[in-house]
Amino acid sequence: MLVRKMTSASISATLTLLIIAACYPAPLYEHPFVNVETYANSFIGILPIYMIYIMPVMFLYGSTTSALTEKMTSLLNIPYKSVFAWLLHSAFGVLFSAVLIFVIIDEAVSVFAIWSIVTILAASLYYVTDMWLYTRYDNMSLPLSCVLISLLTPPSLFILSLAALHI
Repeated sequence: MLVRKMTSASISATLTLLIIAACYPAPLYEHPFVNVETYANSFIGILPIYMIYIMPVMFLYGSTTSALTEKMTSLLNIPYKSVFAWLLHSAFGVLFSAVLIFVIIDEAVSVFAIWSIVTILAASLYYVTDMWLYTRYDNMSLPLSCVLISLLTPPSLFILSLAALHI
């Protein structure tokens, strides 16, 4: 289960950071959408920064809460377990967002709303990825190539984005 959770974290964190970087490529600039070149530079430039924050959260918090959710739903005998599991994933995402915004950063409710959407997106991507791996490799171990590719993709993306910035 641990290998599947780490693989899910790697895949979903990579997808999450690509989506966030595409939607919000330049938090420090007012108009990153001036032209394609400015947008591309902002997108590539923000990837390593988002990755520094998203990857550890997905690996540590996401994997832990996903394992906890999986254990909780396996103990329950209710219909629609998958919907309940997704709701738990989303609730843990919003809980993380609430702790991050209100306790650590001490920001306003509008920031909480935005980051709640981001964490629900990340939790949903994690859940879908984890369930896909679970159903695809039911009671089997993941192939080593799948695990290696998923774990090497984020550092490769990090190095490529840094290299692209210095070209």
